[in-house]
Amino acid sequence: MNYELAALLNKMGVPDLAERQSIKWAYTDALDPGIHGFAEVRLEGNGKFLTAELRHHRKNYEDDLGILHPFHAENFYLQARRIDETDVFRITLLSFDGRTYDLRQSAMIELGLSLFHSRAVEISTKMVEQRFDLVRDEMKRPARQMKQAVTKPMGNVIPFRQRKINPFQKKGAKL
Repeated sequence: MNYELAALLNKMGVPDLAERQSIKWAYTDALDPGIHGFAEVRLEGNGKFLTAELRHHRKNYEDDLGILHPFHAENFYLQARRIDETDVFRITLLSFDGRTYDLRQSAMIELGLSLFHSRAVEISTKMVEQRFDLVRDEMKRPARQMKQAVTKPMGNVIPFRQRKINPFQKKGAKL
């Protein structure tokens, strides 16, 4: 099945991938490392190949039939390649939840793209919640403990140029 790159990325929930080349989400439960998720979409080979993969491990998962599973793993893998020099990609492999699907079935491809999007949103949400909880816990600490805990800056530091001296102020004059 063929898709224009923009349409394919929109269906997967990553419309800005063409600018960034790779988008990743990941989390690991702090109390139980067996619960974790990872999702990534990337353009490879100078934009000739698109790969999307996802792994999500859960515990005490209730399926659609109401059956409780002590451990459940969700997997997704998609490969697509650019057709010549166009902006059209052909999906060459689609696999999710342990099965590889026939690429002639457009409904299964659409289902797979929707599943990837919803599961990636879930992983991204858990990742943000985890980061938020960490920051909230840091804010609850007393100030001197926070100063000891911070070892490196959290983001980009942008230096500003020094202010120019007021041209109307004479040297040595006090205001």
